Amino acid sequence: MSFPALLALAYGLSDQGGQTYSMLELVLSLGILGGSIAVGRLNAIGTMRAVGAGLLLTGVFSLAIAFSHSLYWSRLHC
Repeated sequence: MSFPALLALAYGLSDQGGQTYSMLELVLSLGILGGSIAVGRLNAIGTMRAVGAGLLLTGVFSLAIAFSHSLYWSRLHC
């Protein structure tokens, strides 16, 4: 299990939480693979610029996931 929060998210999004969790893990794995290939092709590997870009992307995607989940729940309860 990569992230325990994915387990709670999967069961919150769907009645078939196990299947949803597997799909979220698959998407996460594909993103890690794609990101690793993209970063490996950069000339700036190992520099603070690459680290900063990675942290920025992680923060942006984390906020996008958090806000999309809260928007989902606000529509569900209205």
